[in-house]
Amino acid sequence: MNQSRSNPLVELWILSHNRPFFLMEMIQSLKAQTYKNTKIIISENSTEESVIAALKDVGGVEVRQRIPHLDGRDHLEKVLSEVHAPYCMILHDDDIALPEMVQTLIEILDSNPECVAASANAYILEDQNKTRRLLAKGLRKKRVIRHVPDLARSYLTEDSDVSPFPGYLYRSKHATEVRASIRAVGRVSDVSFLCSLLGRGAFIQLPQPLMFYRLHSGQDSQSIALRNKSTLIHWLIKQNILMRDEPLLVYARLRNLVRSPKFPSAADNVRRNRRRSIYLQSLVLFLRSPHLLLRLIRNKLRKLVAG
Repeated sequence: MNQSRSNPLVELWILSHNRPFFLMEMIQSLKAQTYKNTKIIISENSTEESVIAALKDVGGVEVRQRIPHLDGRDHLEKVLSEVHAPYCMILHDDDIALPEMVQTLIEILDSNPECVAASANAYILEDQNKTRRLLAKGLRKKRVIRHVPDLARSYLTEDSDVSPFPGYLYRSKHATEVRASIRAVGRVSDVSFLCSLLGRGAFIQLPQPLMFYRLHSGQDSQSIALRNKSTLIHWLIKQNILMRDEPLLVYARLRNLVRSPKFPSAADNVRRNRRRSIYLQSLVLFLRSPHLLLRLIRNKLRKLVAG
């Protein structure tokens, strides 16, 4: 693969938190990149000294230790405030980059000046096991995203066609200017950040995997996913990005209702009642959109016939 025409500097930030063994794997994978004009910066946000001790003899990286420890949103915002290179990536300490990750993404942005970010698919890492299963199974071809509802649909409808957050390469100018949006939403602050960034230009998502994305035991439980989606829906409405009776929101809520099991903690009455209230409200809105009802019935019939 040819080097990017302009050969700009790319800052590769690693968000580090109490996982020295995984961090060493990520560092080695970044040092093995085919694109060489990079700067590896470790934002060390651990609550113990094991990571600093492990980094003592590691060369070729810059370490910025966060004292006191920052919460997730503050940490991400702090990193974006310190970016200076024309391009940047914000990576997790427990993932592994494939050798051509940076090269591939920088060439995409280099040849598409209207785009502000590029990303790709990922293989799934199950704890220590490298699999060949794709994280975004629905991402089958190159995808250009230009509008926030198109990006929101991927998160709200569980279509499995969205790139992992640490797989994005950004034009730093735009990413740093919208960093305040990280504080807007709780657990889905990464999504609110991407939605705000999309207002600056298009995203390109590639179907080929360029990293291993680690899934830990018990990660991404259904109950947490449902709460996140509810939070994201309220933020999208508050920002006037989507209207309250937008078919996308109605469809997402009803699809979650059909597909989702009960919360693991059935005794949690507050959580269960909140979920019930959301879906009763959604049902009323859904019945006002008969074309969505027909779509749901059609999809169910197709699955029955295929089965």
